[in-house]
Amino acid sequence: MVKKVLFISIVCSVLFLGVANDAFAEITSSYTVDEKSQVMFGDSTVVSGHEGLENYTHEYVDSYLHLTFTYTHHTITFSSFPPLLYITALDPTTTSSPTVRTTNVIYQLLSGTHGTDWYSYDVQFDATGYTTIVKKAGTTEIVNAHVTVSGQTSTDWAALANNFDMVPSTLFSMSFTPFLIFDAPASSDSSSGSSSSHRDGDRPRCVDTLAGLYCLNEEVREYYIRHNMGMLIYILQELVTRLSAGEI
Repeated sequence: MVKKVLFISIVCSVLFLGVANDAFAEITSSYTVDEKSQVMFGDSTVVSGHEGLENYTHEYVDSYLHLTFTYTHHTITFSSFPPLLYITALDPTTTSSPTVRTTNVIYQLLSGTHGTDWYSYDVQFDATGYTTIVKKAGTTEIVNAHVTVSGQTSTDWAALANNFDMVPSTLFSMSFTPFLIFDAPASSDSSSGSSSSHRDGDRPRCVDTLAGLYCLNEEVREYYIRHNMGMLIYILQELVTRLSAGEI
């Protein structure tokens, strides 16, 4: 009986501490960047040289944000503040009242369900949300799932974070740098690096006929793209000269 009462007391104490910690947990507004090379969690352990959350990277794949990191988990425990995605309508570092799309936990590793090991996380955004792939020891896939984020747009921002109290910053708190979900590819500048039938300063070719005028207009279109307003002014001046001389 005494053991049963003691067990219940311990469980209640753990639940109370969990609630207390939740009360103080936060992602600050405006957003405070708290980024480090290693973050620890309640289930962190040393496995094959890995410990906690490490090896974080970000890049863009097909213009959409792609995040990866490694994470260690001990099977007898779990994290109360696991890694999550903080997705907002604006750069959260620039506003104290961001429109929050979601604060989804990426994938929770559970006590007794997931074995002690290190896990690789791969998060790939797309037009409607993101896909999460988690692999045990970086090889055995345990989840491959897409999450649709309500209201997500191409101008939204995303950051890797958790809800651990970050005042002050500790080994257990994290709020990594936010990035645009979609980074449109830069438009190519056809005035450099691409072949062209004209050199800077050359006049477009044309002949003094109605057909030639059409040819001129076709070349003006192409030439204007490369040389912008300066070339447009030149072409207008050329047309005025030709009209004044009665050539067209």
